Amino acid sequence: GHSTTGGTGWGYTFFPSSTGSLAPGASIQVTFVITGDGPGYVDTTVITATSAASSLSLAVTDETTITQIAGVDIEPPRTGSSVAGGTVAYTHTVTNTGDGPDSFDLTVADSNPPGWTINMSPTNTGVLLPGESTVVTVTIQVPAVVTVTVHTATIQATSVADPLVNDSVLDTTN
Repeated sequence: GHSTTGGTGWGYTFFPSSTGSLAPGASIQVTFVITGDGPGYVDTTVITATSAASSLSLAVTDETTITQIAGVDIEPPRTGSSVAGGTVAYTHTVTNTGDGPDSFDLTVADSNPPGWTINMSPTNTGVLLPGESTVVTVTIQVPAVVTVTVHTATIQATSVADPLVNDSVLDTTN
């Protein structure tokens, strides 16, 4: 027999469901065909062989992951101004442009000049379905003593499903 945790959208074919009588040391091949749901989803299947002559059984667990292509877009770049010691807030939209569910970590990839305080809310988008978006806010604290009149911050959104996939946006504060 078998049990699964894939949820809806998965299809299963299992054959043969009974082996008949096997001689000691004999074996047969059992085929389990799984048809997946959408990209990024995982199914766990437990297949159990139970002896008809005794209560002996043995189980094997299969985990099937439907691969996905990650994608992210963070927009738009922003420009703002503040006084020394003040703050400026920028909002950006992070969109999952991939083909599976994903979440995105938000980090400061570059701050020039360094030393300015930059806060993000949230720092992770939570799970976004393909095409779904969320808004993030970047707050920049201007130092009380300013030695330059222009600060740039590169804000990066990175896929949790594939950390090599990211996009960034530039915030400029005068």
